[in-house]
Amino acid sequence: MSTTRRVPVPPALLAGGPGSLTLPKEVSHYVRDVLRLRGGAALQLFDGAGRRGRAVLGDDGITVVLEVVEDAPAVDGPAVTLLCALSKGDKLDTVVEKATEAGAYAVWPVVAERSVVQLKDERVAGRLERWRRVADAAARQCGRDHGLVVRPPMALDQALEECAGIAARRWLHPGGEVLSRTLSGDEPAVVLATGPEGGWTAEETARALRGGFVLAGLGPTVLRAETAPLVGLAVTLARAGRL
Repeated sequence: MSTTRRVPVPPALLAGGPGSLTLPKEVSHYVRDVLRLRGGAALQLFDGAGRRGRAVLGDDGITVVLEVVEDAPAVDGPAVTLLCALSKGDKLDTVVEKATEAGAYAVWPVVAERSVVQLKDERVAGRLERWRRVADAAARQCGRDHGLVVRPPMALDQALEECAGIAARRWLHPGGEVLSRTLSGDEPAVVLATGPEGGWTAEETARALRGGFVLAGLGPTVLRAETAPLVGLAVTLARAGRL
């Protein structure tokens, strides 16, 4: 019995509904050269924006006949946004990849006072494209229909202002009550803010608390910058019954 393979596609490809479609170059390469599929193979195309379609690959490996397009079911549980301070190296790549697999809603990179990385304007676009590629690859691997939202790096004050409408906001920093005890598990959306290698400054923490964040902790040990957001995500999803 043949297996239906899941293939990520740009959102515009499924917007027109059923019919004959030409796969973009990078998608046809993935289908023919990576998956090594041939004409007649059954595909499930998904766009990361909540749509998926059942299709059959043409003999040329480039065209498909799209039979059905449908909306993917909404994910139960909280939409978790990870507000992550920029860290050195490829640490945020790891966060984006694993957060996609675990089921986060979004990652917002922020520039903190102690961020070792201070991205210049000309490097922002390249880094953002890289994170989104990582998220797309992780979504393909884990099979999620709704892709991870990765925002461009922003100033901390902008992030604090933009998430002000979300009721459950947690500032992860030593000294707070254990995160799981600050959540009911019924929150529709949660923001978790985690600092850089040197942690949040006292002034940053004070601004966040004045803006409505609640101080919360992740236990007695000191977690690395790339570990804290993933632990926080796991705790939040477990509290909601998703893990």
